[in-house]
Amino acid sequence: MLFIVRNLAAATAAILLACACQTRYFTMPNSSMEPTIQAGERLKIDRTAYRSRLPERGELVAFHPANHPERLWILRVVALPGERLSVDQGHLVADGMPLACAWEPVSEDSSRHLASRGELPMRIPHGEYFVLGDNVREANDSRFWGTIRVSCIIGQVVPQDEDPSDRFSLPDDRVGRSR
Repeated sequence: MLFIVRNLAAATAAILLACACQTRYFTMPNSSMEPTIQAGERLKIDRTAYRSRLPERGELVAFHPANHPERLWILRVVALPGERLSVDQGHLVADGMPLACAWEPVSEDSSRHLASRGELPMRIPHGEYFVLGDNVREANDSRFWGTIRVSCIIGQVVPQDEDPSDRFSLPDDRVGRSR
């Protein structure tokens, strides 16, 4: 009987340790994702979400930016690998289809910033994603430093103790899906 109890305790400890390694907690340091995520809000990052699939448009991803690998950032996937991205009158367009946006229109200044660098229209490189903050007035995102490699993405951001489809995913007409 003692043997069974010890093995059960060891198995339970191993499962708890494995679960802890697959989830990371993070406190949002700024307002770049408001109103979806408030500055100071505690978030859960599912490190297993992209083991069997790739990020999809509209999902919130946690990643280490190439220019600051020691930092962890959270932004929303807007354009996918291989898509041609442009801006038409402040609205994002992927492969000729306007994107319904959960965020405000992209400002003329940031559009000009990308265009002046010769980046719009642009084809999203394979294995890379274009990400934006929901608060485009405050966010430091792909408009300013380019795409992120899939290898930099560490997981999907999910609300604590909630179904991610309930809170961080927006209605289909606001999620950034092609119309």
